[in-house]
Amino acid sequence: MKRGILTTITILVLILVMTIQPALASGVAYEPGNTQTGTYGVQADIYTPGAWPYTEVIQASWVAVNNGPNNANSWVQTGWLYDCSPGDPWYNNIWAVSYTELQIFGGTHDVEFYGVHNWSSSKNYKILFVQGAVGWWVLYIDNSLKVLYNDPSLPTPPTPGLAWSEVQNSTSTYLLTSFNNVQYRDSTGNWHLFNQNNYYNALPYHVLPAGSNIDYSYTTWGP
Repeated sequence: MKRGILTTITILVLILVMTIQPALASGVAYEPGNTQTGTYGVQADIYTPGAWPYTEVIQASWVAVNNGPNNANSWVQTGWLYDCSPGDPWYNNIWAVSYTELQIFGGTHDVEFYGVHNWSSSKNYKILFVQGAVGWWVLYIDNSLKVLYNDPSLPTPPTPGLAWSEVQNSTSTYLLTSFNNVQYRDSTGNWHLFNQNNYYNALPYHVLPAGSNIDYSYTTWGP
């Protein structure tokens, strides 16, 4: 989840527009994806691989908002997670699971799980800012409200909206995730397809857009 599941600050490799993002565990996080700046929310239809992927530790694919480059260590995030690390509190080596996550820099860390996200299927993951409030964000999975996070340390829009995959501590984990209809919310509450090419390839993991000048549909893959 990046931005990730542990409170340990993750060292990222060559970050593009954002910077330190959420991290599933301590160590190195490889995080390919796309980012839209100046958002009031973000959503995407995120697919799981067609079959049980080879995963050495943890992989996840999610949408998130954070505090931007000057204070990116507080965030909210939702997506799916697959963990093959026995002993981890979110360990499940058979299925991907849907989750929401809150991280307050130096403070609260909360992860909630909402059941299986089947292989070879998509779910819509969505984050909305509550207009007129400070640090209020609502998270949905398939249009079902799951949690309201409220903390003044959380991002206040406009803020970066991320749609990324994440692989922890491995360059051998098999990654193949499609993001479709990736959208950002504006200050008036309207949704728009991502229209900024802020792709980041976290080698050996890559981003493959669905076509030229298409910033809202892509696949993260590797190695």
